[in-house]
Amino acid sequence: MIQASPFEMRSERRADSARLILAGELDIATAPQVEQEVGGMISDGVRDLIVDLSDLRFIDSSGLRLLILLNDRATAEDWTFKLTRPPAASLSVFQITGADENLPFVEEPSAP
Repeated sequence: MIQASPFEMRSERRADSARLILAGELDIATAPQVEQEVGGMISDGVRDLIVDLSDLRFIDSSGLRLLILLNDRATAEDWTFKLTRPPAASLSVFQITGADENLPFVEEPSAP
């Protein structure tokens, strides 16, 4: 039996800005939940989204792919997408792939 990844997701919202806080493991099992949540937020009028990765313990290629696709979607649909840096262990995936140079990381998460 496959055990579910430990994962938590919560959001904070003000007007058309939001912060989505991810904690635990962003992987093939949890990426669809994040994609659905972001889709709902954008459909509900969010135009400025920060995804807070500061409590992310693990990310696999599925999670990384999702963040890249969300960045592309934001560009195509004219909304703002930003990320806060994850802890060092999770950041290595971004560095190894070069995604840290191409994704919109911000140093400090600003309140939505």
